[in-house]
Order: sequence, then C-alpha cells, then structure tokens
Amino acid sequence: MTKELLEVTGERLMSCSGCERTVTFSLSALPGVKILKVDYKTQQIGLMLNGETSLEDVMLELSSIGYVVMHL
Repeated sequence: MTKELLEVTGERLMSCSGCERTVTFSLSALPGVKILKVDYKTQQIGLMLNGETSLEDVMLELSSIGYVVMHL
C-alpha cells in the first residue's frame, strides 16, 4: 500500500464537515482506497492505495464532485 497526501486547491474548497463527508463517501466507493483523514481546515486528504485504484483515478473522482487537488 502507498500513502498519499492531497491538498484541495482552486476556486472550490472544502468549507465544512459536510464537505469532508462528501469526499469520504465518494472516495470510499473506490476499490482499494482507505481513507486516513479528510480535513476541511487544512484542505488535506490523506489516504492509502493498494493498487486497485490509481492516484489519477482518485483525482478524477474528486474532480467529478467539484474539487481540484494537488499531490503533496
């Protein structure tokens, strides 16, 4: 498994715990993704990938719900 850290950037940022839940729900539907932490205060998303889903797939999923992210 690989540990990844993403940061939400762009015009639309996470602004509340509801945003955290939306991101968590969306990413948890992807195979092989384990959510470590989603934090709207820091705009960071920590996760583990086991190889079933690529980092690009994760970024596309986040884009589909309106978030642009940068890999840290």
